[in-house]
Amino acid sequence: MAVSRLHDLNKTMADSSADDAKLEREVKPIKANLEKLREAAKQLEIFHGDYIASNSKKKKAQVDQKNEEIAKLTEETKSMIERMTAETDRLRTTQQANEAELKVRCNVTISLSESLMDVTKSIQGMQEKHGDDKTSQVARRVKVRFTDKEGQQHISEKDAKQMAQQLLNANKQDSIFLQARAELEDALAQRDEVLELERSVIELHDMIKDLHRLVTMQHEQLELIAESAEKAETRTRKAVGDLEKAKKAQKSCVVS
Repeated sequence: MAVSRLHDLNKTMADSSADDAKLEREVKPIKANLEKLREAAKQLEIFHGDYIASNSKKKKAQVDQKNEEIAKLTEETKSMIERMTAETDRLRTTQQANEAELKVRCNVTISLSESLMDVTKSIQGMQEKHGDDKTSQVARRVKVRFTDKEGQQHISEKDAKQMAQQLLNANKQDSIFLQARAELEDALAQRDEVLELERSVIELHDMIKDLHRLVTMQHEQLELIAESAEKAETRTRKAVGDLEKAKKAQKSCVVS
């Protein structure tokens, strides 16, 4: 969907002759950031998989670094789109651009905002999946704990996952529980990481809500442009009508 949005955006800009150079200068770095975000998302998915498989500190550091890069790029891209939206509003209120130019700018910013939203939703889904993978990893350790020497497992898959989630949500002060299951301490040590993932998902959700508000604002801009154009057309028709009346009045005076 994001690629389709970019195709539509390129077509919109190609069809427009309205201040192309200025618009291209504004759009180019945003499109570049969107491509960087897509590439970073692909790398993050690979790093997540490597970290789940190895559980090494080096792989964890790669995941953290990539998450920081994505967060910075996302915020930077949103800020650029917001500045572009503000510039469109300035051009509209100061009447420094015509209706066609303003509509092109609005459609371009809407397309960019929706592309950023698509990428952000994709990353959010990836983070949620990684959280689920971490829970499953701990659940496997729980099942090992409840497997006897003969290999008989004494806990169901559902109960193992439930216990894993409880362990990951447990507070550090649950010392009796930890002492009774010392072999699960390593799993509990990952609690902060899962909480960090949850915070990341919440931040991405907040970003998506901000982008929804931004798109709504951009659609409102389009409505204002259309309204202004309609008022201008009404004034023009009235002025033409007044001129026609004046001409008829002058002819009437000449005949008299």
